[in-house]
Amino acid sequence: ALDKVESMARAIEFLVHFSDKDVWSPEDELAAVCALAERFDADAIVGYTTVDSHSHVATFQTAVYPRLPTWPFSKLHDIPVTRPYAGTCAKAICERRTIACSDITTETSFDSTWRDACTEFGLRSVQSAPAFGFDGRPLGTFVTACAQSRHSFDHDMTGFGVCALRTILQK
Repeated sequence: ALDKVESMARAIEFLVHFSDKDVWSPEDELAAVCALAERFDADAIVGYTTVDSHSHVATFQTAVYPRLPTWPFSKLHDIPVTRPYAGTCAKAICERRTIACSDITTETSFDSTWRDACTEFGLRSVQSAPAFGFDGRPLGTFVTACAQSRHSFDHDMTGFGVCALRTILQK
């Protein structure tokens, strides 16, 4: 069995090799990264968002958890990345830091559509880590969710996910 550091090193090596190939679409690459990240935490459900930041107000374009059906999260398309925050991803991008919600069922500061989409699939806690391009524009977020209330998530996995998201979306 590989220890966590060696596993993370192999995941990063895989990402670098993987991103050098133009065989898969960015969506397929991101789904593979999510599946790989989930191997570091058996309780995690990993996803991502992408942002269109070319207009005056950045908007979410996708919200995807590859292991879950897409339809409830497709409702989050074209949501402005502004206050009031639709969810943890908008807050993470606006505040330029990782944001966690330990219990969606009791959280009231985020939009009810976001909370409903999460709870519909049994997601109780969510962490969103923002990814920014080299030019400082927001690209999206790396998202880790869990069916239980949770106050912390794996920092190494989050770092890997943000790096992967940035690498893939800037190709």
